[in-house]
Amino acid sequence: MAAVVALLDEAIVRVVEEVKPSVVTVGSVRVVSSYYWTPLPVRGIASGIVVREDGYILTNAHVIEHARAVEVALTTGEVYLSRLIGADLKYDLALLRIDASGLKPANLGDSDKLKVGQIVLAIGNPLGLAGEPTMGYKRSQQDNKV
Repeated sequence: MAAVVALLDEAIVRVVEEVKPSVVTVGSVRVVSSYYWTPLPVRGIASGIVVREDGYILTNAHVIEHARAVEVALTTGEVYLSRLIGADLKYDLALLRIDASGLKPANLGDSDKLKVGQIVLAIGNPLGLAGEPTMGYKRSQQDNKV
């Protein structure tokens, strides 16, 4: 049993190291106004993933909804102003574009091939902590197609 756990450990570390350069931090600024106060800028922070080497970034739509500005920070420390290519609020997805090239896109798996009970990994930047992994398992079979 210990050997199986060690192999799983090694596999997880390999995946995290491979995907980490593709994980970005998405920062948004929106203005919140109130009857009593002057409009205030509110900052949000979330994760995104490089999907093409020429600057396409996938993130959640709620992150950029109503944002006045959206920045993308790479693991190299470089920060880019992004532009919205498109969003789907139903599936909570947004596609951004930054003026960068030579990025490392994530090698995403095919979720249609997953079976209930299989292990899945998610790697993101919660609270700006770069490349934090979490693990779970495929819970149900759904026909929702994105």
